Amino acid sequence: MVYNMYLMKYAKIAIVFYSVFVMFFFTKHYAFATAPAGIEEDQSEQKLTSILDYQVKTRFISIFSEYCKWPPQSSAATPGKPFIIGAFEENDVSSYLIETVKTRTIAGKKAKILIIADEKEIEQCILLYITETSGKRLQKILEITDNLPILTVSDARGDAEKGYMIEMFMVEKKMHYIVNLIAVRKSGLLLDSTILKYADKIIQE
Repeated sequence: MVYNMYLMKYAKIAIVFYSVFVMFFFTKHYAFATAPAGIEEDQSEQKLTSILDYQVKTRFISIFSEYCKWPPQSSAATPGKPFIIGAFEENDVSSYLIETVKTRTIAGKKAKILIIADEKEIEQCILLYITETSGKRLQKILEITDNLPILTVSDARGDAEKGYMIEMFMVEKKMHYIVNLIAVRKSGLLLDSTILKYADKIIQE
């Protein structure tokens, strides 16, 4: 009986010493163990920010579409035809658009994403989304869309000044945009006053 009591007592002491050793070991090596995790957290945060960016851009493309009126000659005003959004390459935004519009309607129409392989396909679009990379075709795109009722939306800085209708950009996780009202009116489109009200800048001279 006495032997068992001593055995239990020493067992408890051994457990305490083992616990202290484990705590010391992990405390000593904690900095080395957590460094990669810190990097992973930073990368995860950057990835999350990127995801939020293109989700917000996708949402605003939809909003611009809902608050725009197209002239009678546009396919946007033709019953039965899909609302075609064109993009020059499949990227995060266009990929998210493809997934988003599968079950949605825009301006009362079934939405469809067209990844443009040939510049002649631009004329099929109701809205054209331009990225920084597709902006290399700037002059050609402007020549094709000139006077056509196609809403051009870009996420490349300075594009509104160059002739695109809406230039959107993120600042501190908030969407901002500039409207080139000259280009909008030239194409026969009409943007709702709500869009103009919240624009950072309106180019109209």
